[in-house]
Amino acid sequence: NSILVGNRANRVGGGIASDGAGSIVVVRDSRISRNYAARGGGLFLEDTVAAVSLSTLEENTALAGGAFSVEPNSRVGLDRSAVTANVAASEGGGALNFGALTISSSTFDRNVASLRGGGISAGEQVTVIANSTFSGNVAAWGGAIETIASTFPTVVKITNSTLASNTCSVAGGGIANTGGLVVIA
Repeated sequence: NSILVGNRANRVGGGIASDGAGSIVVVRDSRISRNYAARGGGLFLEDTVAAVSLSTLEENTALAGGAFSVEPNSRVGLDRSAVTANVAASEGGGALNFGALTISSSTFDRNVASLRGGGISAGEQVTVIANSTFSGNVAAWGGAIETIASTFPTVVKITNSTLASNTCSVAGGGIANTGGLVVIA
């Protein structure tokens, strides 16, 4: 039942920055709101294992990863949470993922990225989305979800989820796949 609101970091993690082998972050029943950082407005997670549940990440701002940024060597679970009205000047309005991200029973709503991935910009690892809803997200490429082509495999697996009323100005209102593997079931 905690609130992290109105915090600012010039580089990473406006609300929380976790960077170090063996780091663990648990966020439960909390609100992370109106924070700013260049990367990971609400959360920046690198070399970290994190669990976020029953929480709201809203109105955070970043150059990349508006609500949160999952960096290499990180495993993050987002469960029964809302990622709402976050903004990224470049990619990942809701989230930027370069680690292993599992999203379950959560909503990504009204997030905005000027370039790629209004809801999520995913690259170089695995993003698993189950029983979740992406709606009203906006970006130039991939209104809801955008995969980033890279030298490492990018995999996005989506099951029993809804992508509705997302908007893009170039390609992929729901999903823009620019070189990864997208599996929908």
